[in-house]
Amino acid sequence: PAHWAGSHVLWRLQHVGARLFSAAFVLQCGFLPHAFLAPPPGTDDRDATCVEAAGGVADDVLGGHGGQELPPCRPEPWVVPVSGACLWDEGLLQIELLRPTLDRGRAAPEEPILHFGRQVIMRHLWFTFDGAYAAIPELVCLWELACWPLCEDPRLIREAFEYLKGTCRELRGCDARWCPQHEQSLFQMFAALDLSRLPCQALLSPWVPPQVQMVRLWMQQQPAEHWHAELQKEVTTAAEHLKSIKLECSKLTNKLNIVEQRTVINKSQINDAIGIIGEVQRKRREPAA
Repeated sequence: PAHWAGSHVLWRLQHVGARLFSAAFVLQCGFLPHAFLAPPPGTDDRDATCVEAAGGVADDVLGGHGGQELPPCRPEPWVVPVSGACLWDEGLLQIELLRPTLDRGRAAPEEPILHFGRQVIMRHLWFTFDGAYAAIPELVCLWELACWPLCEDPRLIREAFEYLKGTCRELRGCDARWCPQHEQSLFQMFAALDLSRLPCQALLSPWVPPQVQMVRLWMQQQPAEHWHAELQKEVTTAAEHLKSIKLECSKLTNKLNIVEQRTVINKSQINDAIGIIGEVQRKRREPAA
């Protein structure tokens, strides 16, 4: 009860537990099923490090889909099998604990915090999948929490993409819960994924909104437009540079013409001087003769 004298103790215990969870989140690979790498010989056993499942450095990890290869692309949604057991499955850890931790991960995207958080969220979605997908409002909150636009792991993106395909099929079913707001939310969740990291065949499904195809094509066209803009800028700069070079060449040509004219004048003056000197020498020789 709120009036219980020891309620502050529970609050402090909860606060300490949240801080401990945040501090150990990366070290414990998001508290997902994982394996530990043996420490080098001669070192303490406590120096063993864990390796994570999707997008990680080992293939023998027990998280998510157990390190299995992704199946080939097909129109129907793919349901990811969940293997292993962890504290998330037993309900000892709640998704709400992720919020402060993933907020810290957004401030440091180079760290694996967000990656582990996305794995936890996808495992939660697949573990609770019993033939029915999560409700759209709940899925939107989890999608925002995962911060998918920063994800670069094709495996995780494929899992999220397949889950959205199944959600879209469920919304369009006979007993559908379809409404314009849900359709808009679903499209926004599709758009949050970097679909350029998936093969083109993955999008060939009736459960992928056509607007998603347009967004993907537009995203693929963006690098070409950026390259074209840079090329246009370089061409403009080169044209300005050539224009300045042409102006300098024109100035040098004018100076060269002036130098040539002075050379002709100096040559004429030298010839006149030579003629005068020769005439003076000739006159001096005549009286002597």
